[in-house]
Amino acid sequence: MASAILQRQEAGLRRTLELGKEHRSSRPQALAEQLIIGVYSHEWDETSAKFVHLDRQFSSKVGLRRRRANKSVECMVQRGACHWFMADLTTLKEGHFSEQWIIGPTLVSGSAARDLWPSLTAGMPAVFGFWSKAGLKEVIAAMDMYIFAPICDAASGNISILRHFGHLWEMDLKHEFHGRVLMIVDPCQAHLHHRSKLALACLREHTARHYGLAQLYKLPVVISKTASSIASLIIGKVDRVVQAPPPLEQRLLWVAFDVLFDMKGAHHDRKNGNKSVMVKDLEILAELVTGDPSARRIRHECWHTSSARPCCTNLKDSEERITVALLNVLMTATDRVPCQSRWTNLLPSLKRTLVRCLVHRIGIDAFLSLHIFDGDQGNMADPEAASFQ
Repeated sequence: MASAILQRQEAGLRRTLELGKEHRSSRPQALAEQLIIGVYSHEWDETSAKFVHLDRQFSSKVGLRRRRANKSVECMVQRGACHWFMADLTTLKEGHFSEQWIIGPTLVSGSAARDLWPSLTAGMPAVFGFWSKAGLKEVIAAMDMYIFAPICDAASGNISILRHFGHLWEMDLKHEFHGRVLMIVDPCQAHLHHRSKLALACLREHTARHYGLAQLYKLPVVISKTASSIASLIIGKVDRVVQAPPPLEQRLLWVAFDVLFDMKGAHHDRKNGNKSVMVKDLEILAELVTGDPSARRIRHECWHTSSARPCCTNLKDSEERITVALLNVLMTATDRVPCQSRWTNLLPSLKRTLVRCLVHRIGIDAFLSLHIFDGDQGNMADPEAASFQ
């Protein structure tokens, strides 16, 4: 049955190309009004198949060698699909149909490109392969454009195969067929996701650290004590200078915020035409803190451009305004909890920590100066908390 299906699909593909070639040769005057596009997509992957004991009589009939039970063998599975799109530009009629290209599994010795290439070329239709220029000429004679779409995971061997396909198209086929032969590469995102998770395993300690930090910031005692610590750290640390500050886009704190959050991005726009609350809070903080964020003291250039006068009445007023802006940025929104199993919320958690460091390290210093008490049991703060720095 399998042999009959394979023979039928080969005959059907051959017949389709012959009909397309006859149609184009019989009506050369209508080629500019009719369009035929062929797409062949080919998917493949390697798997560790497990073979169980086969019946002796059945094995002798099909010519299979008996294998030990549950013995893993590298197996390559493939699947293809032929898609045909036709359109008549005069009558505005269009149609399409698809046919699956079935390929049996094959055993391979490894996952390297040299091990996969023989099975790959044997499984694809010969006329659709980039390595057969004669076959491609036959395909182009039956249609206006041919698109080859290989789909595989992002393993090293498959990447080498895709690079080889791209090299054949770039160096020879693109000029030979004047752009009528194209290639679209689509790596399998599911495999890419899992491989990326393995590559991020080195961030396990970093993720656990931010996970603990986000969980602590859910506690009311931590929130209240951190807010009080921020207010006490700002007192006596602000330098008020009555002069016009530089433009907002030239301030270092604004540039850092723009790199982290894309302050002018369209995703911050709301339906009412305003920006998000986070962007507004960051803008207010960048307007108040005009100096170098890495300096030991906070520089505030106190000047209101539109009214041409200082924006604050005195130094205490400046400290209060900066304290409120800092609390709105650091304490109002809840920290997102990063998760190692799905690798979610890692980037938002990292950005939040960077913001705590950017504003003269006040967010980090306020957390490290906490003394958390649990009833009458004494100080429960981690003595090694300074290692977070």
